[in-house]
Amino acid sequence: MAPSLVDAAAALRAAAADLIAADTDTATVAELMAAMDDVESVRRLLPVTEHRILNRLAAETNPLDYGATTMSKLVAFRLRVSSGVGLHEWVRFGRKGHPHAR
Repeated sequence: MAPSLVDAAAALRAAAADLIAADTDTATVAELMAAMDDVESVRRLLPVTEHRILNRLAAETNPLDYGATTMSKLVAFRLRVSSGVGLHEWVRFGRKGHPHAR
């Protein structure tokens, strides 16, 4: 059985905190390269989940119910970014779809 979205996101945040706290000074070059490969692989996978989340929000959410006038403003508020960035994310993922998710 797959973990819940909330549990998986919490585990991702915890893993990111562990990664940030990891000691890079004592790692070998091979370990640094392997870690960089893993970090890059995960970074490229994250937009797929963002795309799925934004598509569900677009289909099922009225921004007025959450105190926003548009979905881009709701996304910007929740992500704690400027409305321009929120609009960019909304258009990039929510309306057009993310190319990695196709």
